[in-house]
Amino acid sequence: AARLPLCEESLAFYEKLFKQMVGNQGTDLTRAQLESHVGKGSRWRELKTIAHILFAVLDHDASGTISFSEFASGVALIKASRDSLSEDATKEFAFRALDLNHSGYIERSELLSWVKVLQGIGGLKPQDANARLMCVGQGDVGGGFGRTVSAQELTSKFMKAMDADGDGKISKAEFFRLGQALMDMSAVHKLLATVPFPGD
Repeated sequence: AARLPLCEESLAFYEKLFKQMVGNQGTDLTRAQLESHVGKGSRWRELKTIAHILFAVLDHDASGTISFSEFASGVALIKASRDSLSEDATKEFAFRALDLNHSGYIERSELLSWVKVLQGIGGLKPQDANARLMCVGQGDVGGGFGRTVSAQELTSKFMKAMDADGDGKISKAEFFRLGQALMDMSAVHKLLATVPFPGD
């Protein structure tokens, strides 16, 4: 995992925000509390997508709630990725966002969900994805000029490109090798920029 240094000032700021979000309703952050915070800076139709991405990244132990240490390290990771401070941070952020069940692998159903999210927020156009896949040596994956490729077809193509050992799932090493070249995270960062985080 990407380890990012946290200065005392940032940590204190994160702690203040975390306590505001949790309120007097326990010690961990729930999905509903996160959605409430995200809703303050986002359009309603984008709320569920943003909250889904954030919860997947922040709930690192898959407990269903977010502890302060998960929150602080997750927000630091998101900010470092968004601000292009670290290539490893961007890769780690993307991997955590895709590994929804926290198994340590990206499974086909998780990849399909992510392809649909990226298509929904304008971060993955079928023609762009085809060009990316062709650049990594997979040949002509478009099946013809200008043909629109479905989310299922794109998922199959991404799986074929990234799943080097053919075991039906994508390891972190496999994803780090090719994932960033195939999936542009800039649309996700643009969407997350609407979320009020400390230091923004």
